Amino acid sequence: MKEKHYYHISTKGLEVDLFKDEEDFRQILFIIALTFGSDPQCEIVCYSIMNNHIHLVVYGVLENIDRQLVSLKKRYSMWYAKKYGVNKIFWGVPCKIRKCEDNEDVKCCIGYDYYNPVKAGLTNNPFYYPWSSVSAHFRNEHFLLISHENNHTPRAQRKIIHSHCTLPKGVRLLENGAPDPLSLIRPEHVRNLMRSAKSLNYFIFKSRDGQVNINDTVYLCNDMSARDKAKEIASRICGREANLENLSSELKMEVANVLKYTYGTPFKVVARILGIK
Repeated sequence: MKEKHYYHISTKGLEVDLFKDEEDFRQILFIIALTFGSDPQCEIVCYSIMNNHIHLVVYGVLENIDRQLVSLKKRYSMWYAKKYGVNKIFWGVPCKIRKCEDNEDVKCCIGYDYYNPVKAGLTNNPFYYPWSSVSAHFRNEHFLLISHENNHTPRAQRKIIHSHCTLPKGVRLLENGAPDPLSLIRPEHVRNLMRSAKSLNYFIFKSRDGQVNINDTVYLCNDMSARDKAKEIASRICGREANLENLSSELKMEVANVLKYTYGTPFKVVARILGIK
């Protein structure tokens, strides 16, 4: 069985809003449920959805996380195109999947993600931001959200989430129609890492004080970094160390798709390092 680790996922912010209204925010949460939430090899630790990018911490197998991130970006791009008439807006957006070094690193990533809406000026209190999972942790009467079982028929579900799929079992809905964060994430991760709401609060506001530098990501837009990532992807697919020069045409295309659609690597860079046209 492949080993699971904590990974911090962040997509590069666009100059235009990806999520323009509540319907868009609900839709990306439904898509998170249909991708990461439906994969037994991925456990959502936390999420924070901004106007123009997203942050996730996921515990799982990197290969599965890669695949579900591609699916998430593709699904939301299709939604955006249907609603706003702009094709593939999210599909090729650069993003970063970074393996967390240790538990302290995971806690810093969680704190950074939850403080991000305050940093962006979307709220002045991270605990009241509706499009993150912060309300699911250490719930008490002050932050209690009313949710109900998802008793819609499969046909009604598909209509609600604009998909041919149905939501994973156990996903509950809030009064506003969005998924309850507590039913999307695995709260035991934060409970075991942080131990208390006071500790969670500390790491959220530690990010504010500039002690955390999570977002200094280097996107795979140059030959050297892209070649290293391509070799890593090919080796995972082959189950052994791979040589890029000896890959079959089919495998090169598979690696190319991960580089382009998961990491947003420019096609010219992909073509150069893999020798494809």
